[in-house]
Amino acid sequence: MNAEKRSIIREIERLHARRESLNITAVKRNHPDLIKRVYRVRPFWGWKRALEDAGLDYSTINTELLDYVDCKICGQDFGALAYHLISQHQVTAEEYREEYPGAEVVCEIIRVGIAHRRQRHRPPIPHWEDIWTPEYALDRMAELHRQRFPMNWQWVKDNESALSDKAISYFGSWDKARRHIGLDPRRIRLFRPTWRGVSPWRRAEKPAIVAELRRRSSADEPLSWKKIVREEFGPALLNRAVKLYGSWSCALSAAGLDPFNGARSPWGDAEAADTLCEIKRRKRMGASLRYHKVASEKWGQPLLNQGTALFGSWGEALSAVGIEPQGGRTLWADASKATILAELRRRKRFGASLRASHVAKEKHGRALRDRVAALFGTWTAALHTAGIEPIKEDSPWKHGSRTAILAEIRRRDGAGEIARDNTGGANEMGRAVN
Repeated sequence: MNAEKRSIIREIERLHARRESLNITAVKRNHPDLIKRVYRVRPFWGWKRALEDAGLDYSTINTELLDYVDCKICGQDFGALAYHLISQHQVTAEEYREEYPGAEVVCEIIRVGIAHRRQRHRPPIPHWEDIWTPEYALDRMAELHRQRFPMNWQWVKDNESALSDKAISYFGSWDKARRHIGLDPRRIRLFRPTWRGVSPWRRAEKPAIVAELRRRSSADEPLSWKKIVREEFGPALLNRAVKLYGSWSCALSAAGLDPFNGARSPWGDAEAADTLCEIKRRKRMGASLRYHKVASEKWGQPLLNQGTALFGSWGEALSAVGIEPQGGRTLWADASKATILAELRRRKRFGASLRASHVAKEKHGRALRDRVAALFGTWTAALHTAGIEPIKEDSPWKHGSRTAILAEIRRRDGAGEIARDNTGGANEMGRAVN
């Protein structure tokens, strides 16, 4: 055992003695350098073997799973971020992951539940980590290889589909994942690639690709990549076209064909004026302007993307036409006393409700009510400061003493304000007073 391994083992033993959590996600969070050192060791070692060499296994270590995930944009913590990203930042989970590679949108506890629900069959070997990570995928591959399970793609896809999907997601391909643990794909692969010496498209040039596309168009053969990919040599044709032209749509355009078959979104190249006109039209027609509602409509996502590209965000596009974004940040969080008083007087002037319970039900109403409480103590005090008589004053009897209440009853009785009935109710009250 080399010096680096001995140093890592001593560090693991020290952490275990301090009762620290030693599952992969916890160590990545608390001791990222240690994890990096383990996976730099060659031949491949891995965290599972490192624990075993330290005399530990997963049944004896502490584990830690978080019940929250932090938003990289604003720093707030949530169990899941999907709704927060759409409502507060007007971005989808996919856009968020592109901006912050490696960031999660659901907490670890939820991810555990998702992984368990997706597991349809008992795996060849039990799982020892609750959450998929690139490190765990490599550890699991290495363990399967040590236990002499087949490592070819077809077997893994049939028996460890979650592992195969995660390996491709993390490393780009199954072959690259195998190379990470020191396996040579050429010695493991059961079948030679079908394109070797067979597919006519492997080394095809642009004229050949264009001619094939025009031939398919004339013969009314499919031009949709979803259909071509199922044909013999279809994947090779698609891959070569993408390599030469950048995308399948560009290849179709180069052949003089409409890649969208007449169904192209009108918003892909729309100018700012056109985008604003569409927003005004939607407002005028009463159509929803909420991000997730628009995204679910036909051509909705291109409209949102163009609005974001032109104005910085969908919320800014709405603001450009004088529409307050429905999911925007409240104006009352940092409002001054003068601003609050001006708002109360404005509401009084226009006949809007001044009851705290009614205001709280309006958009940003709770934020206004909370800010009033922070600055003035109570809603009623704020109304008094603004020179407005509260609609409902506090009862003088809420904290009245026994003597005061009895005196009021006698006064009302003397003035004939106490109703008498035939049930003796007044007599009972009289005895209480006497």
